[in-house]
Amino acid sequence: MTKINFSDKIKNKIIYLWSKIYHKQVRILFPKDMLIKYVNYDWKLPVGYEMINTGENVNFQEWADLLNKDGGFGIWTPERIKAEIFEKQIASDAGRLILYENKIVGCGSLSDASTSKAKIGVGMWLFIDPKHRTTANIAMAITLDALCVFIEKNYDKIYAYTDTDRLSALFLYLKIGAKPSYNSLYSYFLWHKILKRLKPLLNREKRKRND
Repeated sequence: MTKINFSDKIKNKIIYLWSKIYHKQVRILFPKDMLIKYVNYDWKLPVGYEMINTGENVNFQEWADLLNKDGGFGIWTPERIKAEIFEKQIASDAGRLILYENKIVGCGSLSDASTSKAKIGVGMWLFIDPKHRTTANIAMAITLDALCVFIEKNYDKIYAYTDTDRLSALFLYLKIGAKPSYNSLYSYFLWHKILKRLKPLLNREKRKRND
């Protein structure tokens, strides 16, 4: 058995405590009763688009090229995609890819964050090529279709993370029934800012549903 020295214990404790205070991204909870209606949903994507799972002869170079359009997480290579995303999924075919004319323009993967108390799934690297983000149903299709795998595998809680400046993604999640998740002290401040900025859009959606 590997022994952990005292300094490592202190370091790990500090990291754990800091995680309770600060997170750069915000966490979103996707209630199971909201997601379940999208299990095996027939997503009617626009002409030219197709959604496949990540077990179907994936072009890792195209996947890397897509994430390199984000620019916020360093340089992606096929090898890095395999090591940091593909091989850490709950299953090789659990993730989803959106193709446009047979080229990858959207991705989403699933990882396990379970504890001794609950089976927890996390949607990771949910990303759409900026040129395709306004295309109807693309973002919703890949997000919900991927997260529904957690429903099929009987996970207790389902989350996703995103940056605070991705207001279009946050609006989409909240609009369809996802909930803010407060996982650090700083997250209360972040969610307050986000909800304040999105309040007019969310109120408009609420009025549309009530009409």
